[in-house]
Amino acid sequence: MSSNFQELANLVMALEEGLHSGDFSICEVFIFTDNLTEEECFYKGNSPSRRLFNLVLHLCLLEMTGQLCLHMIHIAGSQMIAQGTDGLSWGDSTSGVMARHSMMAYIPLHEDAFV
Repeated sequence: MSSNFQELANLVMALEEGLHSGDFSICEVFIFTDNLTEEECFYKGNSPSRRLFNLVLHLCLLEMTGQLCLHMIHIAGSQMIAQGTDGLSWGDSTSGVMARHSMMAYIPLHEDAFV
């Protein structure tokens, strides 16, 4: 099983759980990933891999049924490391947001892309 498949499967599962629990409904969800394949599959709506295609299809169905507006945004792996998400998979709970830094410090959506 590829890491691309596993990362997207984890995302789909988390969104599905959020919809079932009522945490996500009629909202906008921003997904930041350093996985370019994941982002490309989502926006193209297709993948040569049957398994990735089925995950993308499932993600689109969740988006429609949950009345979500999903935004998948590619970021550098170094940003994922600094934010702390990357280290969670191997048990590091001392960096980034896990060290009580603000999540918004790692998501500069308020900044102009052309500065």
